[in-house]
Amino acid sequence: MLVKELVETKRLSDAGTVESVYAAYERYESVDCASDVASYSSEECSSESSIKLFAGNIDADHTLRLIGEEKVANSEQVEEALVRLKKKYPTYFH
Repeated sequence: MLVKELVETKRLSDAGTVESVYAAYERYESVDCASDVASYSSEECSSESSIKLFAGNIDADHTLRLIGEEKVANSEQVEEALVRLKKKYPTYFH
């Protein structure tokens, strides 16, 4: 069974989003798990990162709606993926 675990998340407060729009960095690790009656084993398979863009009023109703997402390539800096996200959704950035 393949398990996808969220291992890191942070709000990108300096992303330059308009009011009530939030950018977040997330990193997941995929683990292949196997078990039978007598044993359990797991092996790390891969990791992936992305930047997600959310809209909503977290102060008033504590809900956010996903607007879009951009994957961060393995050898890439987060800022490079953020540039692509800004090009895809320009109305949500200053």
